[in-house]
Amino acid sequence: AGGVHSPSPSGSSQADLLRPLRLPTILVGSSVLGGISSTRASFESLRMRGYDIDVVLMFTSPYYGNDTYLAQYFAHGEHKINICLMDK
Repeated sequence: AGGVHSPSPSGSSQADLLRPLRLPTILVGSSVLGGISSTRASFESLRMRGYDIDVVLMFTSPYYGNDTYLAQYFAHGEHKINICLMDK
């Protein structure tokens, strides 16, 4: 549980610990206030470490609209990553 930089048992970041396994990667986006920034920061951090993000999963957010923004952000440009939205 936690973010991409939550500490592992050895004290290193989860992102660094799991990288050698080359596992399929699902990024869970945030639908709350500040969620666009935290989702993009997590995405960029994973990409810098060589992760291939297979899909972004998140709840819809009619109040903040994070899902709308992030769906466009990940679908266009160089990313072309699917986003899976779920109703709360």
